[in-house]
Amino acid sequence: MASLGSSTTVAGRYVTGQLLGTGGMGEVYDAVDTRLDRPVALKRLRADLADDVSMRRRVETEARLAARLTHPNVVTVFDSGLEAGHPFIVMERLDGRTLRDELAEGPMEPEAVRSMALQVLEALAAAHGIGLIHRDVKPGNILVAGEDTWKVADFGIATSIEDDHTLTKTGELLGSASYLAPERLEGHAATTRSDVYSLGVVMYEALTGRPPFGEGTPIALAIRIRDGRYEPLRRVAADVDPALAKSVARAMSKDPMGRYASAEEMALALTEHEVPGASADTTAIVERPSESTAVLEPVAITAEPELIMEPVVAEPVADPRVAAPVHPGRRLATALLVGVLAVIAVIVLVLVLTLGAADTPAGSSSPAGSAPSGSVVPAPLQDALDRLQETITP
Repeated sequence: MASLGSSTTVAGRYVTGQLLGTGGMGEVYDAVDTRLDRPVALKRLRADLADDVSMRRRVETEARLAARLTHPNVVTVFDSGLEAGHPFIVMERLDGRTLRDELAEGPMEPEAVRSMALQVLEALAAAHGIGLIHRDVKPGNILVAGEDTWKVADFGIATSIEDDHTLTKTGELLGSASYLAPERLEGHAATTRSDVYSLGVVMYEALTGRPPFGEGTPIALAIRIRDGRYEPLRRVAADVDPALAKSVARAMSKDPMGRYASAEEMALALTEHEVPGASADTTAIVERPSESTAVLEPVAITAEPELIMEPVVAEPVADPRVAAPVHPGRRLATALLVGVLAVIAVIVLVLVLTLGAADTPAGSSSPAGSAPSGSVVPAPLQDALDRLQETITP
């Protein structure tokens, strides 16, 4: 494909300037939209893609879908069309500096990487929400848009989730191999999880200054990606927050089901260390370690004093196996009742004995131990009555 010369007019309104760069999809030019008098970036797709009718149609469709994607962290697509049989896309013009340029100067600070990743996840979530996946998340497609502001570019090769054709007619994978998920290398369709994987690889490189799977032949690289063989992040960059390293490792899981299910889920994991909705007049609950247990800081209470309930102390539950103590008054009443019953029994016994003595014939001998003559109550019985009386007398 011959490069466009300077001052070439495309589609009757876009005048090209200098060549900004080349990539797997084609060439990107600085240009001016003469109709709206604004700077733009014009990408013209490479010749072999332009010769594929189905690919041309697909790029045009995806350009229209990408034009619907309006988000602060997405490079806006303004227009698309054909020029001399070559598809082109017109996009928002930035200064051209990318994350790849930033990494050429060395690793980034962990918090800067976290901020960049959250902005990329915002862009991916917006794209996934309208049925688009990016398929080519890499440092060259993440652009600097200002101080601590990042935008994702090149949705030109994005594909509809409902109709994904991973391979071109020549069997070439679209996307940069170093950032492709293992299942993509095996020919499976791109998904939201494969976008998450690619961002995990980008984060690893941004934190360590080197890609996780190193360099080498395409076959050797593909084998290492397929097997998930790379040096753990914290072994390369020991100062990285363990929680951040854990998020990167999960995003890079070789099993798609082991990754975050969505860009939103990964963004939540990257921010879960923050207290959502905290304000200056709110006392947060903070656990502090101690020798035996954690101590919780009190939470500010705004209720009126009369609404605050005193703690309720539960009454102890008696053990049914242990006899309860008896009240002294109850003990005396019980003793009197027993005494009365005993007296009644003795009176009945005395009457029986008296009647029996009256029936005894004169001159008969008295049994041993009986009362003296003329005595109504036998002596032993009288002694028993006296002792009983002493017992029940209060």
